[in-house]
Amino acid sequence: MFTKEQIDRAVQDAMPDVLAGLRKEIAEQAVYQAKVAVHASVQKAVTDWINENLVPDIMATLTESKAGILSAVPSIAQGIAKALGESLVASVTEKMERSYERRKIFDALLN
Repeated sequence: MFTKEQIDRAVQDAMPDVLAGLRKEIAEQAVYQAKVAVHASVQKAVTDWINENLVPDIMATLTESKAGILSAVPSIAQGIAKALGESLVASVTEKMERSYERRKIFDALLN
């Protein structure tokens, strides 16, 4: 069992290290918070600039090209449907082949 004097002495001896650790942690936290604040400020500035300078031009270009974009939609949709169909057939075929091979292996193991 420790005496009150031993405990007080241990606390006094450890105090400089505790204070140094706290100072270091406070400094590291301050640097981290500064980095987060700078990142947020830069991100906001970039987003604001994009919204003010690029988005209006993009919207104007899309509006001017609306008729051409809409006229291309049917052929794009057909191409997507064809590609999806081919992909689905290939996927099902591959799964069936693997299933057949697995069944052959399973049958061979059991026989």
